Parts: sequence; C-alpha cells; structure tokens
Amino acid sequence: MNLETGEPLDELTPATKQWCKEVGCEANSVTDVLNGPNGPNEKVLEAIQKGIDRANAKAVSNAQRVQKFQILSHDFSIPTGEIGPTMKLKRNVVVKKYADTIDRFYQET
Repeated sequence: MNLETGEPLDELTPATKQWCKEVGCEANSVTDVLNGPNGPNEKVLEAIQKGIDRANAKAVSNAQRVQKFQILSHDFSIPTGEIGPTMKLKRNVVVKKYADTIDRFYQET
C-alpha cells in the first residue's frame, strides 16, 4: 500500500514473495501472478486451492465452505472505492465493479 495515498500497490510483500518462491513461482507483483506467460500462475492457484481444501475439510456446513475464488488485480481500499472511511465494505460498489467476475462464478460448473 502506498502510505501517502492509501492506494494498493502491485508489488508483493516480502513474505508473499517468499511464499511464491516456496510454491515454485518467481512473481514479484500481482501482475506477475495474474499475467504470466501462459495466464495466471498455476502453481500459485494450486497452492491456494490446497489451502482452501484444508479449510473446507474443517467446515461444519456447506455455507462455511469456499466454493470458488478469484485473485483480483488489487486489494480493496478507500481510494479505489471498495471500502468506506469507516473501513466497511461497500457491497454495491464491489458488485458493480466486479460484476463480470461474480457472474462467472455462477456460470461455471
């Protein structure tokens, strides 16, 4: 995050870069993860899915399970409009801004 403006940065944190290296990805930015030579980095997506699978195994009901996920190009923030000044999510803004992504969740099987 840019400390002066509060805008999310494309650069990954050192801890995230280290995790990416551990799963076999040399990404330094979110763009690197999302737009690799062959699209999104499969190793990162597989590692995230394994973590979700472990969490889902402990879920008591289907309502607690993560069914699908998407890595977004940037974090939600106040400057980009997804979060308000009290740090609450602006659902209407998120639904409008990411309508295509949300629609794909319901179209895919």
